[in-house]
Amino acid sequence: LALFAQLFRDMTYRRSREGRKARAEAGEYVCGKPPYGLRRVAHGQLALNPHEFEILKQIRFLREAGVGYSLIARTLNAQGRL
Repeated sequence: LALFAQLFRDMTYRRSREGRKARAEAGEYVCGKPPYGLRRVAHGQLALNPHEFEILKQIRFLREAGVGYSLIARTLNAQGRL
């Protein structure tokens, strides 16, 4: 019984790996939830999420101005953006 379980696990792993590889080669996003600022559209492609992207631009601007992460978080929370 353990042998069959091991064979099934190996077969499932191989199929999953090959499927992810094929999707990546086709230019599709294959790693779960897209990064903040992006959203998944048809066929696994990614596109900008305008609302989240604006927040990322604000974070980058504040960091380049020397503002710390804690103050950035408080600022965004006070604005109701997070």
